Amino acid sequence: MSFSWKSLFSSRGRIGRKTFWSVAIPITVIEIIIQAASGAAGDNPLLLLLLPVALVCVVINICNTAKRLHDLGWRGWWMFAPVAIVIFVDLLAMAVFGAESTGAVIVTLLAFLIPLAFLIVLGSRRGDEGPNRFGEPPPTTEPATAAT
Repeated sequence: MSFSWKSLFSSRGRIGRKTFWSVAIPITVIEIIIQAASGAAGDNPLLLLLLPVALVCVVINICNTAKRLHDLGWRGWWMFAPVAIVIFVDLLAMAVFGAESTGAVIVTLLAFLIPLAFLIVLGSRRGDEGPNRFGEPPPTTEPATAAT
C-alpha cells in the first residue's frame, strides 16, 4: 500500500486500526513536544513559529479520527462528543464545587478519562466488514488464506 501525504489532510474514506495508530501516535508525540516547548519557553515570541505546526497537527488528527469513525460506520462529527462531555462535566463540577476548589479539579481530571477511553475504543474496534456509506473497507495488509 502506498502512502499519500494528501490523504493526511482528507477526511473522506475509511482507514483501519493500523493506519489510525500509525498516524495518531506520532502526531500526538509532536503535539506533546509543542506543549512542553510552549510551557518551558513562557512568553517567548518565537513560539509563534510553532503555531503553524500545531495547526497542521490538529488538522491531521481531525482527518485521521474522522476516517477511523467512518470505518466504524459513524459520522466524523462523533469525535466531538467526548470533548462536549468533558466541557459539560467541567462546568457542572465548577457549579457544584466552585471554580477553584479541589473537588472541581479532581472531577475535571477524571473527566479527561472519557476522551482517552474513546480513543482506545476507536483505535481497537474492528471496522465494518464490507462497504458502508463512507466507502469500501480499507485494504488489509494481511495475506489472503486459501480455503482448505
